[in-house]
Amino acid sequence: MTPPEIGRLTGYSATTINDYLVGRRCPSRRFLLDLLDKVPLADLAFQEIAPLLGIRRDECPQPSRYRRKPLHEYLSALRVSLRRTRDQFAAKLGVNVDEVIAAEHGRIPDLDYLNRLSRVLPASITVESVVAVFPVLRPTPLDNKLRRNLEKARLHPTADPQRKILENALAADLVPEARRMALNAAWKIRRPEYAEEVWGEAVALTIRRHDPQKGLMLAYLNTSIHGLIRALAASNRHTGTATIIRDYGETVREAEVLFSRLGRRPSDDEVAAHTDLRASLIGEVQRARSACVHVGGDELDFLLQEAVDIPPSESAGESELVRRLRDMPEDWREIIYLHFHDRLPLAEIKTVTDLAEDAILATIDAAVTLLRGDPAAGRLN
Repeated sequence: MTPPEIGRLTGYSATTINDYLVGRRCPSRRFLLDLLDKVPLADLAFQEIAPLLGIRRDECPQPSRYRRKPLHEYLSALRVSLRRTRDQFAAKLGVNVDEVIAAEHGRIPDLDYLNRLSRVLPASITVESVVAVFPVLRPTPLDNKLRRNLEKARLHPTADPQRKILENALAADLVPEARRMALNAAWKIRRPEYAEEVWGEAVALTIRRHDPQKGLMLAYLNTSIHGLIRALAASNRHTGTATIIRDYGETVREAEVLFSRLGRRPSDDEVAAHTDLRASLIGEVQRARSACVHVGGDELDFLLQEAVDIPPSESAGESELVRRLRDMPEDWREIIYLHFHDRLPLAEIKTVTDLAEDAILATIDAAVTLLRGDPAAGRLN
């Protein structure tokens, strides 16, 4: 089949499918499942695709083999191993096909869906054994409380003061767990000082981004903390830098209105008088910010995390990399920030920018090429 034909069956663009075929991109599990469900010649499709999903044709997958994997991978493997399409599987369970698709795309199935699985499970596998393997199916009282509070907060508009109150209460419940998780994760790499720098950001990210239909909040919090600590370790920066900027950087930025008033760069003493902070602290903030600006080209992630809000008054001391970042087209810069700074997945960037996935990837590639100083950069291929 040609890429356009596969695209019409699966709902993916022909360009994306062609990238998969030529090896430019690795096919996602979701795409392979959609392909396996839609493409004719089921025997051929199964033999070619099922091994890529880690699914054996001759046996029903044991839950224990998926102990370290998400629940939705097991549910999709179960259906595929039984040689049933999603429509057939839904009919066997007595549910709508949309419920099958949602479960395979990550939504936590309800108790009724799990009980219906007994209709297709072999005698050697029980629903109880499935529940025992996947913690997401065994929420604790705290997990249930956090989920209820998050859903209650999201009933209010973003700007509603009541939502802010509810989110603050939710954050208070998360803080003890976040501190404990951050300390455990930081000790694993022998950098306990990282814990204080990441737990607060992880709590904020969890409240803002967690989808309670696709997992437990504490698990999402733990994943966020580990990701932030890995990023912090990879940046190879001094751990006091982020803290000092977070606590006092905004105040010092606001004081830079003195630059236009005085016609010159204000001294630390003048900024201190304007902000009621110690002059020595002003100097420490300025040095921390300078350390964040002057980084090498191989530390692009770190640059994009810390250089976003550097005021124009510091442009004389900018590195070449920061200058290139500022000079690139605004729409490119937005996508770069969303991808590297906010670490949003492509699906969320697509929602924010209204661009196709292929256009986003092409923009990121072109922007990174421009940041690296390639003379051929500056246009999308």
